[in-house]
Amino acid sequence: MKIKTSYLIVIAIVVIISFVLGYFLLNNLIFSFVYCLNNGILSFFIVKKKDKNRLLLKRIDCAYDFVNLMNIQMLTTNSLFEAYKSVENYLDYDFANISSDNFFEQLQDIATDYNLNGFKMYVNSLSIYDNDGGSYKHIQEIPTSICQKTKVYYHKLYANKQLKLIEITSLYLLWLCVLLFLKISIPDFYKLMISEFVYILMIFALLIVGSITFYFAINNFYKMKIRGL
Repeated sequence: MKIKTSYLIVIAIVVIISFVLGYFLLNNLIFSFVYCLNNGILSFFIVKKKDKNRLLLKRIDCAYDFVNLMNIQMLTTNSLFEAYKSVENYLDYDFANISSDNFFEQLQDIATDYNLNGFKMYVNSLSIYDNDGGSYKHIQEIPTSICQKTKVYYHKLYANKQLKLIEITSLYLLWLCVLLFLKISIPDFYKLMISEFVYILMIFALLIVGSITFYFAINNFYKMKIRGL
């Protein structure tokens, strides 16, 4: 996966800050380098998960828009492709330039890429309607409902988890501030303490465990799979 330049900048900033913080607290180049390397690797996985999550939410919104616009347009026509052409300019580029010759095949490919149960059902319902006819309103009712619930539930879950992540981030930063406070407020004692290797190792272990714990908290934030949707 290609990493955006903005994400690479964030990772670089995290690495630099981690090295400065590590050296300030540990006064040891090797441990400081390992600490910044650890945070750099964790940051890399975090931005990958962030980008994947952003793509998921975008696809949920795009599928939702496609379904609703098609349903509205189908009130005035019986042709699925005609309805699509009427709303094409209002859709995401994923849905652009779909031809009439392989209309359903391209929609199936998009549904497979999106991997959203409700949207897959909706595309299948379009194929059923085109082949067998019947009441469009009745055929697409359940898939449309699932697509709408998917958007509502995922965005609501994201908002709730965002508040929790802000709380966890605040606690993590507060914990780092405590270590910095010890270093700044009692410099003589702190200097004497880190002159012993065992204390350097203990502080280094605290920093690593803190980073990994914070990573797992963020990792949990980006796990938003809702069964059935």
